[in-house]
Amino acid sequence: PAVHGKAMLEAGYPFHSCSNERFAHDRHIGYDAWTIDLICGKQVTLADGRYSVFPESMQRALKEFTSNGGNVIVSGAYVGTDAYDSIYPVEVCDSTRKATCDFINKTLGYKYITSNAGRHGLVKPWSKSPVTNLESMSFSTAPNSIIYCIESADAIAPASNKGQTILKYSGSNLSAGVAYQGEGYKAVSFGFPIETLHTQKTINNLIINTLEYIKK
Repeated sequence: PAVHGKAMLEAGYPFHSCSNERFAHDRHIGYDAWTIDLICGKQVTLADGRYSVFPESMQRALKEFTSNGGNVIVSGAYVGTDAYDSIYPVEVCDSTRKATCDFINKTLGYKYITSNAGRHGLVKPWSKSPVTNLESMSFSTAPNSIIYCIESADAIAPASNKGQTILKYSGSNLSAGVAYQGEGYKAVSFGFPIETLHTQKTINNLIINTLEYIKK
């Protein structure tokens, strides 16, 4: 939250933070917020069923928030994989999986492509992106002393014509981010954790320009 918060302060916005569980269960947390920045990191459902990226409680909270005009930024390594596939052997009933995928498609506006999209950690702006002034960037893919690493990142693409690709992974040329125009709100999602980008300057550039797009 501090890394993301630095970028928000640089953009001229205040911020406050809480756990995802608190946001999902306390409607007052996001009451006066105009945008929620959901930091998913490497969160993924474990074999015992814990730590789902989008449990039912989070889905309900985000649906309520967006229905009231709140905007959403989502980033993480498994924001597609966790719903459409799995990392660990976990049993998920078909109806639950379908409901989660429908939520992602209809509320956040993206769909999952693959979990092996950006092994080299290189990302480039898409020429037709509605989020402007972005730059080429790279995220951590190997152990280091600064930030955790991402072994593989999710490719996510627009789920409908209301969404547009923002970034693409260099090499695979698959979509790395999606901007979605919902009913009275916007959602911007990234298939890699923003905080794993190599410099604070790059993080600032991505978050600031994303907020500028949302504000339009």
